[in-house]
Amino acid sequence: MKNKGVKLTIWLLIIVFMVTIFATGCAKKEVTLESYVKDNPSEQQAIEDLMSTDENAKLEFQGNTMRIIYTVTAEVLEGMGDSPKSIFEEAFALMEDTFKGVVQELERITEIDGIEIEIIYNDEAGNEIARKAYGKE
Repeated sequence: MKNKGVKLTIWLLIIVFMVTIFATGCAKKEVTLESYVKDNPSEQQAIEDLMSTDENAKLEFQGNTMRIIYTVTAEVLEGMGDSPKSIFEEAFALMEDTFKGVVQELERITEIDGIEIEIIYNDEAGNEIARKAYGKE
């Protein structure tokens, strides 16, 4: 369980760092979050640098969706017992207000409405364990 708390803390720090990146980026309004990131090399580089710190994490932008895909190792899954999906769902519920706040802050900073953050946990074979989206409400 300790590992789950560490991972959630890391992801929260990643999200907060990304909001900071967007806040210090170009004030130019873009049509989508994806184009905003693509048109701002400093944001792209900062994201690449940040994501390089965790080989199990991948970040994608599609339209107004920021998708975080995390590969959970077999060792971590073993430590979660018989129902890792329920553990991730509990974590999603605990982090809901935080992620909704991050979505609102990204929308404010970028002046783009309808931003969504999607978190996906996969096993090492690429099978989805759990998924949750925040935003677009």
